[in-house]
Amino acid sequence: MTATADEDWHDPDFWRALLPDLPIEGRKGRRAAGGWLPEDRDGLVARVRREGYLQFDPIGWPLAIEPLAQGVATLSERGIPPVFCYLYDGYWDVFAHLGPMLAELLGPDYRIIPNCWAWHVDPRGDERGWAPHRDIGRWALLPDGMPKCISAWIPLTDASPLNGCMYLVPADRDPTYNTENEGLVQVNLQDVRALPAAAGSVLCWNQALLHWGAHAADRPLAARISISFEFQRADVQPINLPLLDPLDIPDFTLRLRIISKGLLHYCEKQPLGVDAMGFALSVVRGWPLWMTSPEAAKWAHMAG
Repeated sequence: MTATADEDWHDPDFWRALLPDLPIEGRKGRRAAGGWLPEDRDGLVARVRREGYLQFDPIGWPLAIEPLAQGVATLSERGIPPVFCYLYDGYWDVFAHLGPMLAELLGPDYRIIPNCWAWHVDPRGDERGWAPHRDIGRWALLPDGMPKCISAWIPLTDASPLNGCMYLVPADRDPTYNTENEGLVQVNLQDVRALPAAAGSVLCWNQALLHWGAHAADRPLAARISISFEFQRADVQPINLPLLDPLDIPDFTLRLRIISKGLLHYCEKQPLGVDAMGFALSVVRGWPLWMTSPEAAKWAHMAG
């Protein structure tokens, strides 16, 4: 199985053969409503308003997490950007299971933002997560401090301080949070919070929160494998297009477009090889919704 971004990457059968245990378009149409909601609904809202994030121990998932972790590992081993895992149904199913919680925070008509990513942070390769950043900044907050949009992050393997777990500064400990000076990092180091998390845990934060992935230690440890997706309220300006109904099941072509758009969207955080860049450009070329991306002007001369 090659890792060259050639015509095979456009073919669902290439991906099915690569990870035969993970279905692609195993079902079509719409999902049944349902999923997971924490018991303490009042505490859920209070915590996200005060601290800007939530963390939950592993929950009861409707599918096994281990094959999803192995899928990301296999893609990485073949030199394929791990974000291509979103061609497979299971990675979408994980986030669909969070629907009731997301609806509690963002309203029942919340939407999926087509911003997704996957990480394979290998301590043996001197790797790290993304540098400290705010996903959007203060625009992401309503006047009452509740989020307009949320990032959900799921570790598929155990994440620890030694293999690159998430770190953040809680909103109520960050002096420049939700201010005009949010671009300045003025943090008391004692307020930085590490978020070690077992595989299958749930982490989410509003998109004004300062956070980052750690630099893994040079030790013989398992890789930190994780996935993320973003979500927003339906009654605010779209963060990115196309916004997706969380009950709809996107087809292969749309998944490929979203992944390719994301590769270009995040390429400054996660540099791409020439093959992956060229492939992404070939997929978005001529797609009207690609031109809604802030990166479109930068890459338009290459995309044609």
